[in-house]
Amino acid sequence: MKDNKSTSILSDVYLLIFLALILITAIMTELSGQLMANAIYLFVTMLLILIMYFFGLFIGLSFNLVFMFGQVLYMIFLNSINHGEIELLQIYWLIAPLVLSFTFYSMTNRVRQLQSDNLELQNRIIEQGAFNTKTNLRTTAAFLEDSNVFTETSQRFNIPTSVVAIQVRYLEQLREIMSERRIDELIDLTTTALKHSTRGNDISYLLNDDESNLTWATLLYTDLDGAKIVEERIKDNFDQLLINSKSLKDIDISLKTGAVEYDNQEMKSANAYMDAAIKELEYDV
Repeated sequence: MKDNKSTSILSDVYLLIFLALILITAIMTELSGQLMANAIYLFVTMLLILIMYFFGLFIGLSFNLVFMFGQVLYMIFLNSINHGEIELLQIYWLIAPLVLSFTFYSMTNRVRQLQSDNLELQNRIIEQGAFNTKTNLRTTAAFLEDSNVFTETSQRFNIPTSVVAIQVRYLEQLREIMSERRIDELIDLTTTALKHSTRGNDISYLLNDDESNLTWATLLYTDLDGAKIVEERIKDNFDQLLINSKSLKDIDISLKTGAVEYDNQEMKSANAYMDAAIKELEYDV
């Protein structure tokens, strides 16, 4: 946070310096009365600003130094050959392009840094938050909170509750032979099958972001027999969606599922409830 604050302050400082230089440039241009010379210098200065902005500090400084060297040679020529006097305007344009380029680059560079920091912060919030951006499903953190509600309701009103866990079989091996686009389609397809197989009061989750072994889950108000029916429904819907997929139907893909009913004697916490459901996946062979 302190780094972001100092970066923001520096960005504001460079902006003020840049605007002050623009104002000075406008005053110098008005006082000199040399319209053509000022137009040329201003055009070159804009090019130098753009070069430093798009190509970086080193290349920008190099072009600025070349321009300064050219101006120095021109001043020497006027003074030695034509015995011309060096005007204040020429001295100003000797240093103004470099200072303008550097302040503009520094300002925009810190703005980009702030944007990058904000994006990183947003991603961190999403990772720690309740939703997965790729699937729009709730995350492990949300599961742990929601499962407490389900289990308390189950105990208070004697309503059975269960968890169904889902994984794509051999996902790690599939990643080696499939493109990222097809993997993303597979993830979407699995998520769709899960959503189409549950009722309105069931809640679906993506329990981890391990790319090699993604785990989906859904919390249900039903007993183990009802959860097993949901298991089969998920698999059937997945197979149907797979058949209708042009890019995935020719690949041998299947799901493995596991279901567990909540038992307050064996599952003392939400983590234990979740782990028990994931453990059941090992028996789907």
